[in-house]
Amino acid sequence: MALYICLKDSKSSYEWHMGNSSPISHEQVRDVVEIQADGDELELIEDEMGDTVLMHGGRVVRWFGDDARFIMGRIHQLCIKK
Repeated sequence: MALYICLKDSKSSYEWHMGNSSPISHEQVRDVVEIQADGDELELIEDEMGDTVLMHGGRVVRWFGDDARFIMGRIHQLCIKK
């Protein structure tokens, strides 16, 4: 499955899969307005950030605004560490 990323003022969306580098730069994290996760990527968010972000349950979860930016910033950090 995947993590889908939408940026403000962008007609493009980005897709991220575990094991790959971040599809957006560190500077672009501040422009994230929405993310959607399912599968392994959702499981990663639950495992790494389940105590700090609201988990909605279900097979596909969407976050907006500050929550989306926080999650994407953390994922960006995890991608750099590998």
